[in-house]
Amino acid sequence: MTSHRKSLARVLAVGLAILSTGLLVAAQPGWAAPAIPAAQPVAVSAELTTADADAWLDGVLPALLEREEIPGAAVSIVRDGRVLTRRGFGLADTGISGNQPRPVDPERTIFRVGSVSKTVVATAVMQLVQRGQVDLDRPVTDYVNIELPTRFRTPITLRHLLTHTAGFEEVYANMILPAGTPVPALRETVTAAPPDQIYEPGTTPAYSNYSYALAAYVVESVTGREAAEYLQDEVLRAAGMATASFAQPLPERLNADLAQVYPSRHQQPIPFELVGPWPPGSLSASAADMAAFLLAQLNTGGSALLNQQTLALMHSPALGEDRLGGLAAGHRMALGLFEEDRNGRRILGHSGDLIHSHAALQLYPDDATGIFIAVNGSGARADSATVLRRAVLDGFADRYFPAAGPGPSPVGTAADHAQAVAGIYGLSRTPQSTFMRAYSMLASVQISADDAGTLTIPLLTDAGGTPVRLAEVEPWVWQDSEGHHRVAVRVDEAGAVGAIGVSPALVLLPKPAWQVMAAPVVAGSLGVLLFALLAWPVRAIIGWRLKAPLDLPRRDMRLRRITLTAAAVIAVGVTLWAGAVMQMSGGFSAQPGLIRGAQAATALGALGLVPAVWRAMRASRQAHKSRAVLATLVALAFLGFGAVALAGGLLLPDITY
Repeated sequence: MTSHRKSLARVLAVGLAILSTGLLVAAQPGWAAPAIPAAQPVAVSAELTTADADAWLDGVLPALLEREEIPGAAVSIVRDGRVLTRRGFGLADTGISGNQPRPVDPERTIFRVGSVSKTVVATAVMQLVQRGQVDLDRPVTDYVNIELPTRFRTPITLRHLLTHTAGFEEVYANMILPAGTPVPALRETVTAAPPDQIYEPGTTPAYSNYSYALAAYVVESVTGREAAEYLQDEVLRAAGMATASFAQPLPERLNADLAQVYPSRHQQPIPFELVGPWPPGSLSASAADMAAFLLAQLNTGGSALLNQQTLALMHSPALGEDRLGGLAAGHRMALGLFEEDRNGRRILGHSGDLIHSHAALQLYPDDATGIFIAVNGSGARADSATVLRRAVLDGFADRYFPAAGPGPSPVGTAADHAQAVAGIYGLSRTPQSTFMRAYSMLASVQISADDAGTLTIPLLTDAGGTPVRLAEVEPWVWQDSEGHHRVAVRVDEAGAVGAIGVSPALVLLPKPAWQVMAAPVVAGSLGVLLFALLAWPVRAIIGWRLKAPLDLPRRDMRLRRITLTAAAVIAVGVTLWAGAVMQMSGGFSAQPGLIRGAQAATALGALGLVPAVWRAMRASRQAHKSRAVLATLVALAFLGFGAVALAGGLLLPDITY
């Protein structure tokens, strides 16, 4: 439901690969936003007018849609309290299913906007703050009659929920529901299987859909109105978003204007994308609707949603150095919005991704400007929609708000600090209490440093997908030469790295050595077991052809057969895990029976350690030392696989995830 870096498809792809071998005013005194280095005031190279914006879009978007094989897109741009342009490009319905082809109409065509929905939820919460009905820093449990799974004494607050710092682990199940599935009530969403808390609130950004579902439930509990009704009346309708809706599926009156959603332009459309954890990702809206929302957020001429003081609070960095430590020197979360500074300009934004629907909005609050884009397909490649969206948003910034001069020079501590940062890390957005913990163990991000103190982080790339080079511009703060990426590092008093901020809602955490070893251990273990399985029939055929059967004592022969059978069972288990991963790859849930079968095969196969060790011990006392070596390798492979399976939670009895 977000493009973070971290989307579910990428997470599951990594898991499959492993198993088979995503400032206006500070909110409180002292919470000023970090300075964005700039040589001088930014100069505008092109005047942002309706004519120029339309000409620019005409020169960019049709070619991008064609190249990336995405059916259609809609864009809204607002400035100084008015809509500069609303444009539609390509097709809302390609006609491939037999319908009449239908072009995108920016006034009428409705797109699914994914996690852009969270900005609406945050706005609703801020309305309650403005009325004095809730306090951002009171425990959430003061407003809802549910128990939350907490591990720390620090209570969870609305500030934590809106900044993705409540400390919840990642949850994958039921992100996208099969067509025709009833969407659960909001209370059921937040109480059925709440995620475990793995970080102390306020300290570790970790993107959380559950947090926003819980925030919406606070709105429902405090107002006494269903969240869907409140959001529709008090935010969408109040802002003038005439066709926007959180309903799933859409009301009949809106269906005719809904954009069909396609994997790519030449494929059949998919059914309406039903989002499980609603309302954080379930909004549908047109470009005209989102233009109205942008204007309400920018508050030029008065906002229909929030007063100027509350908007200033919403748009300010919501957590300071007292909680985030050194991470506060980088980009931070506002209340429901990401800092996305570029070219020395402060930008607040949010992106959203479902299966094949993608959208994003950006606000330039200091320039009374906003832009929104949505597309109705993923395109020819896995990153096509991201490439298109980024080309438009970055191109808009570079055309109308370009950098004025060279960025800051590297500081003298760069080389030493870069070497301290270089290493292997894991994502903070991770599952820990479920069988999906295996992913967090096996997936890693390696940060490298050169002798000049330049860092390379694979998650941070340029428009072409090449990782950017980051120079230290302040102690423990890195930035690329164009100022598009800003990375802050939190260190302890001894200078040891504790967290690296690559996004306002995502940090990298150092991986312990035993987790770093998990991937090579499981890969090596599966490789040895696969070799042993393949060698079994090969040796039998050779022995038959040469009339030289394997000469082993009877007990050793039985132990060998049992061991190899266990290895075959592990292969079955890996195949079943791969099948479960494939089912989850689009955000859908895996069949419980498939997971249970994978667990059973994993457990039974891992028991092959007993006969494998027994045979290795017997072989070590026999004359054929090569057999002893091979038997020992097989025993170690069973040990390695079993250890990773246990540590990764693959055998946990609770299969909610």
